[in-house]
Amino acid sequence: MSKILITGGAGFIGLNLSVELIGLGYDVVIIDDLKNSYKTHINGLIKIFGDKIKFYKQDIRDYNLLKQIALKENVDKVMHLAAKKYIAESFKKPKQYFDNNMQSLDCVLKLCSELNINKLMFASSITVYGNPIRLPIKEEDELKPISPYAETKMLGEKVILEWSQHNPSCCVYIYRFTNPVGANTNYMLGDHPKYLDKPLVPYLIECAVDNKPIVLNGNSYPTRDGTPIRDYIHVSDLAKIVANSFTQKINSNYNVYNVGCGENGYTVLEIVSAVSKAAQKPLNYTFGPERKGDIYKLVADNLKITNAFGVKPTKDIFDMVKSQIDFDNFIKK
Repeated sequence: MSKILITGGAGFIGLNLSVELIGLGYDVVIIDDLKNSYKTHINGLIKIFGDKIKFYKQDIRDYNLLKQIALKENVDKVMHLAAKKYIAESFKKPKQYFDNNMQSLDCVLKLCSELNINKLMFASSITVYGNPIRLPIKEEDELKPISPYAETKMLGEKVILEWSQHNPSCCVYIYRFTNPVGANTNYMLGDHPKYLDKPLVPYLIECAVDNKPIVLNGNSYPTRDGTPIRDYIHVSDLAKIVANSFTQKINSNYNVYNVGCGENGYTVLEIVSAVSKAAQKPLNYTFGPERKGDIYKLVADNLKITNAFGVKPTKDIFDMVKSQIDFDNFIKK
């Protein structure tokens, strides 16, 4: 049976990918240092799936131990998710971000080369595009990252492209994720980092639950309701799309895909409305000034991956918000 190694697999996306891959008949080996995730979620999956999932607490930058695990488990595919991921923090600690993210990638590429691993996935980000030249963003558009975090993702893609040209037997998948939110409520797998960085949806939910006032950043953008538009995708949809595409056979050596909702995105006010509906209470919000340099709309074109593999997002913003609330309630128990 084919085994897939997932680096950083105890995190939000890694856990959701694991259950999708197991559902497709694969065994999963997770390596994670648990610096920003909890082993309790892994333990829950092990109770359900048994030997279909293995876990090792390890920093993948220790190459000798990484190789020992890969040989012991006889893995033949790698999904590389391990990385520092917070944009705001990356401005404060750019060297730490470059060192961590690039060193971990170097170890993964060395592993694939030495063990003749035939498939490699790299988790990239829509942030590599920076301020887009057109909307929706297509995979061939110019990359102009504007944060150290995004720069590590762009550089990672370039390193992998060069590596793939020297390793034509390995099929590479680059996934540029938009904004995954929500939770798999069948297994209660949601975003549960140790170091909280509050993006919009969790922030609004927190304010709804605690009856806190909300200040939104501007309402005079050139959008359908005056508030910024972003591309959100339910994490279960993301995991399904990635798992199904990664495990299918394709002929090309190097492949880049946007993974997002692929339509009109959601405005801030549409998300506020969804949170209010899911929480069954009105939100107390006002508008403050616009944030300097804020992009009014950021939506990715996902037709390349949905046309190629036939798997599309099925959940809307209410599904995302409601599942996030259910997961938050589960965590608080």
